[in-house]
Amino acid sequence: MTKKRSLLGHYPLVVTDLDGTLLDRESYSFAAALPALEELQRRGIPLILNSSKTATEMLELQRALGIQTPFIAENGAGLYRVTATGDSQLWHSFAAQREVVLGHLCELRDEHQYRFRGFADMSPVEISACTGLTPAQAVAAAARAFSEPLQWQDTAERLHLFMQQITDAGLYAVQGGRFLTVTGPCNKGAALKALLQELGVLDSAYVVALGDSPNDIELLQSADVAVVIRSVHSEPLQVEGPARVIRSQAEGPSGWQEVMQTLLAEPALQTERL
Repeated sequence: MTKKRSLLGHYPLVVTDLDGTLLDRESYSFAAALPALEELQRRGIPLILNSSKTATEMLELQRALGIQTPFIAENGAGLYRVTATGDSQLWHSFAAQREVVLGHLCELRDEHQYRFRGFADMSPVEISACTGLTPAQAVAAAARAFSEPLQWQDTAERLHLFMQQITDAGLYAVQGGRFLTVTGPCNKGAALKALLQELGVLDSAYVVALGDSPNDIELLQSADVAVVIRSVHSEPLQVEGPARVIRSQAEGPSGWQEVMQTLLAEPALQTERL
């Protein structure tokens, strides 16, 4: 990753969630955010993708964005780098393999008769129907290494018990925009910290983080500037820790563009060509 020093003497990075944040929740387009994305590239400010998506999905998006920065997949479970040939390579993992997660979920469902459906229960056609992804994109979404997205079909009361049992099993469940995702005890913020340590900029990075869902809270709280993208699909996020919290007026990539346009005009994201 190319490091550019800002006028404040920091290394600016922008770290973003995808669905409902950089990507439109229905169309999965980032077109509304293109002006800010292009300006980040012009200035050499790294864009780090940090999502619940799989490595396969994220690599395809990286190619569409024209970036080769490291990225974080499956809610902080895997940190990946991009090789010289443009492929992804697992750099560090922070959670158990998906087979372990599926084993615990099967045991809980059999014992308590919980009603839920995970990606492992669905065909690519069914995943496509409930996500709006194309069949090919649904295959990429199903290629999970660490986590299992669930559609909860039971009561709210039983969800509370289920969440406690997940914790007791040493796992972690967090609500995203569409799915309750179960994985090992990892999160987007801890994975970002590991990445900054690997890059040698943990103490000098100036991090702008953007997200819209409860699974983004740890990421937002690890940033210098936390940007909460408006979402009608979840309650307003309560974020504590960053020196500055900004809330967009618009949703998805329109909100991303709205806030980033303002931040790009500020000194912290002005860069010198070193």
